[in-house]
Parts: sequence; C-alpha cells; structure tokens
Amino acid sequence: MVRRARAVAPSSLSVQAELGALPFRRGALAAGWARNTYVHLHQADVPMAWNDLHHALQPEAPIEVTVFADQGDPNAEGYGVFPDDLPGRWFSTWTEARLRDVL
Repeated sequence: MVRRARAVAPSSLSVQAELGALPFRRGALAAGWARNTYVHLHQADVPMAWNDLHHALQPEAPIEVTVFADQGDPNAEGYGVFPDDLPGRWFSTWTEARLRDVL
C-alpha cells in the first residue's frame, strides 16, 4: 500500500507502521481516513488502536473509518471470515451495539 500511495501521490508522505502504535506525536494529524484497515485487527485490540488514533488527531479533526457489519454472528472474526484474494488475512466484524460500546 505504501508503494501504491507513492505511485498515485508521489508528493505525499508515506509511513509504514503498526496500526496499534502509530508513530505520530499528539495532535499531529488534521484528519484520519482508514478504509478497510482496522478490520484486520482483533476486536479486542481495536479500542486501544482507536485511542492511539485519537491522540494523534488534532481536536475536532474529522475521521472516517470503515468496519464490516457482522453477518449474523456477533463474534465473527478470524481467518476466512470473508472470501479473500489474499488468503491468510484476519477480519473482524461488528454489531452496531458493540461498535457503539467501543466508541
């Protein structure tokens, strides 16, 4: 993804890091966008990862985060939860109630 970002937006700053340990100082980011990113963390790890994102954002910074709705099993997470072009990736899914609790 870093290579793709550089190809599409060569002047952008690209960073590869752990999602749960962002390498940004407090308030460094003016906005956040995570499309299909946090879905690869275990549900139990997401609250602290979002806390880390929150600290990296400026006050009142907008964010957009995509998560997947559960498909009938509120605890559905793991390998092979969805058909995947890149086998071996972890997926977590969320009920609206669980997502509200975490937020």
